[in-house]
Amino acid sequence: MKTLVALLFLGSLGLAWCCSPPPGATNIARSGEASQSSNYGSTAALKGFANKAIDGVNDQNWYNGFCSHTGADRSPWWRLDLKQKYKVNVVVVSSRSDCCLGRMRDLEVRIGNSPDNNNPVCGKITRASSAKITFCCNGMEGQYVSVVIPGRNEYLSLCEVEVYGDPATQEKRICCGQDQRIVICVDYADLKGWVSNVLNCNKLDEPAESCDFMPIERLLTDSLCLGFASRMKTLVALLFLGSLGLAWCCSPPPGATNIARSGEASESSVLMVDPIGYAYKANDGVTDTNWFHGSCTHTNADLSPWWKVDLKQKYKVNVVVVTGRSDNAMGRLMGAEVRIGNSPDNNNPVCGKVTQVSDATTIFCCNGMEGQYVSVVIPGRSEYLTLCEVEVYGDLVAQENHVCW
Repeated sequence: MKTLVALLFLGSLGLAWCCSPPPGATNIARSGEASQSSNYGSTAALKGFANKAIDGVNDQNWYNGFCSHTGADRSPWWRLDLKQKYKVNVVVVSSRSDCCLGRMRDLEVRIGNSPDNNNPVCGKITRASSAKITFCCNGMEGQYVSVVIPGRNEYLSLCEVEVYGDPATQEKRICCGQDQRIVICVDYADLKGWVSNVLNCNKLDEPAESCDFMPIERLLTDSLCLGFASRMKTLVALLFLGSLGLAWCCSPPPGATNIARSGEASESSVLMVDPIGYAYKANDGVTDTNWFHGSCTHTNADLSPWWKVDLKQKYKVNVVVVTGRSDNAMGRLMGAEVRIGNSPDNNNPVCGKVTQVSDATTIFCCNGMEGQYVSVVIPGRSEYLTLCEVEVYGDLVAQENHVCW
């Protein structure tokens, strides 16, 4: 195929710009607000303030005064608040070229709606051979773009961060509050065409006041979400919610198949103490939360320990149920992340995070996140990871015809 013909063909599929900003695209980072974990610099001229990474000056020599710079922080971060939600296609990260390229190793670009950087990962630097890296984010949606070096003490210096994308269309949505109420925001003038965007409480907590439409509150119970605090009769409310596919409240529907059972499990290490905590014990179908009964996994005290199940093919994952041990050391699971995607090295988008450990079982609503791998990771610290069962529920992704290049 001649080059011109190939470009025209790919162009017709929207693929020809090859993860570079299209001509004339607006760098939306310029209108955002930047912050970072700390500020480094010995003089006012060389103070590495966060805003220097979005000033439009791509000078990669730190000593010229146009780069941000943190101290040697634990898991240093730089974050951009775009002020509204965007579908982000491309992020270009330029670091200093006069020194210290190796500091950028393992740097992650994260995009999402959480202001604490706990967002899905668009991409990661696996080798720091260039001071300018382009990340293809393929429409990942969020208000915040952050650059993080997880799991070690390091300086983070950025000379420019460019972000390209399109504003996300505003959708009527369900807002999850800290008190576990769900507020359904309904525009009664447009019920017929209403499209819901379910934000589960593991990902984002939004107060009812942030809803743009008339609220109808409903209280969660363990199963059927009964007890509506509204004028709607219970039966009518359930029928209404059922038509939107919301009535099962992030629990596996009756008879759903736990697809983790047919997957292959692995983990960062195995604690060789009887009973030995092999990875397969977390998807053996036995939910016994006492470690000494021999049905739980157990790693050593690894830095950022992980457990992973390879589902062998791509699924749209709706629910992940993580059960830790209940006989002891429940606090070890604090901060554990459930990640889902197609990268076998656990560098995948985050479905949710364990933020309280009063119960050995945590349910994560993943709303159709797509991937072959589901992993549980405790990032950024040395810790034992013990899992007594991990259940995964979802639907097989239909295979599509696509262009490979």
